[in-house]
Parts: sequence; structure tokens; C-alpha cells
Amino acid sequence: MADPVNPFAQFEVEMKKLMGGFKMPDFGKMLDMNQFMDLQRRNMEAFAAAGKLAVEGMQAVAKRQGELLSQMVEDANRNMQSVMAERNPDAQMARQAELAKDAFERAIANLREMGEMVQKSNTEAFNVLNQRASENMDEIRHLLAKKPR
Repeated sequence: MADPVNPFAQFEVEMKKLMGGFKMPDFGKMLDMNQFMDLQRRNMEAFAAAGKLAVEGMQAVAKRQGELLSQMVEDANRNMQSVMAERNPDAQMARQAELAKDAFERAIANLREMGEMVQKSNTEAFNVLNQRASENMDEIRHLLAKKPR
């Protein structure tokens, strides 16, 4: 008779019958756990190295952004003085248009530089992880090959 409190009681009994003969493999016989733990330690070291590279890359980007912002403020002040020194209104307008064009081109170049810096940082971090993944597969294959079946 089914248990009215636990509708899954019969399911649990049936699953125990079904899984009763199932045994988990003895991983200790398949590979040396000390070597496996050493492999995992090297994986964590690779993740830490990749994280460090990513942080250093982002710090370099932030530093460069600060430098660019400082340069932009200096350029804006200098450009404003240049425009204000011009007495002819037509010449002022032409100078403003020229400065706006230059500022736009510098902004695009700065964005490109920032993008390249981020891409370089990400690539370096990814390469560390990619190299470790490749080594990891080789090491696991080697560990499993050494153990008798």
C-alpha cells in the first residue's frame, strides 16, 4: 500500500532494488590519488596565473585610461585658449571644426588602443589556461595508462 504522507516511498524502494547491484568504481585502483591531487594543484596554479594576468591587464588599461583622460583635459584647455585667442569669428569656427575633427580621430585611436590592450590581456590569460588544459589531458592520459585495468 502506498504511503499517503510520502508519495515517493514506493519509488524509493524500487530505486534501491534497481541500484542495489551498482557499485561505484574504485578510483584508487584506476589512478594514484597523490598524482591526481598534484594535477589538480597545477590546474589551480594555472587558474591563479591566468587571473593574475587578467588583473594586471585590467590595471594597465585603467592606468592608460587615466593617462588619456588627463591628456584629454590638457588638450581641451589648450584648444579652448587657442580658439579664444582667435579674433575672427570665421577663423574661430574653422579652428573649432578642426579641433573637433582632431579630437574625434584621437578618441577613435584611443578606443582602438584600449581594445587592443584588453584583447592582449585576455589572450595572455586564455593562453595560460589553454596550455594547462592541453597538459592536463596529457597528464591524465599518462596517469591512466600507468595503472593496470
